[in-house]
Amino acid sequence: TVVCRVSLVWGSTTQITATNVSFSLPITSITYPGTAGLNTWGQARYFDQSTGAAVEGFIVNFPNTSSAFFNAYKADATYATGAGLSGTVPFSWANLDEIHAQFIYEAA
Repeated sequence: TVVCRVSLVWGSTTQITATNVSFSLPITSITYPGTAGLNTWGQARYFDQSTGAAVEGFIVNFPNTSSAFFNAYKADATYATGAGLSGTVPFSWANLDEIHAQFIYEAA
């Protein structure tokens, strides 16, 4: 079992230039059954320093056994869904904004 914690505080030159932000896992995971991206591994929180708002999110394994994605909960439908992080999701990232996550998965 692998337990991870990720924290990032934006500096003046930090930026997200892609959609569906992923990161490499420290240790390769097992292959989980079912559809990739549906296995939620843990929780995340994104903090917008300019508004003081915190947005809830989650971590999913996708698209392989060596990486995972940050997601934010969207509440624009009857049921909450997920949205991959980007330069403007869940808000426009700026200096001193924060990402915090913790998750657990099984090592290969």
